[in-house]
Amino acid sequence: MELQNSFEIRMKEQVDLAVKLQEELSDREKKMHDLERKIKDQERELQAMRLDNEKAWAKEDLLREQNKEIANFRFVRPITNYLGVALDDVVMGGFSESGFQIDRTGNEHGHPTGVFRGF
Repeated sequence: MELQNSFEIRMKEQVDLAVKLQEELSDREKKMHDLERKIKDQERELQAMRLDNEKAWAKEDLLREQNKEIANFRFVRPITNYLGVALDDVVMGGFSESGFQIDRTGNEHGHPTGVFRGF
């Protein structure tokens, strides 16, 4: 009888231990699943930030190119306007003396500009 009681006690301990290990395994699997979900969410956020950064860099590059074109246009346009006036004078039969002068006071950006002026 004593042997049977001892065996039943050991069996009960083994069953309790198995149940406890199963609960721990279940908890760990749940934690792993939660961590995997968090990693996926963070990867999505990181990808979205990368795309936003790429868009911002592309927009900055576009703005830089546009600023270069505007700066070039501002410098070339006054010269071409004065050239057109001088050429009109020649074509129309009148010739006005003119020359190219450097305006050292500069434009709104402080850069010197060149202009054709009549004398």
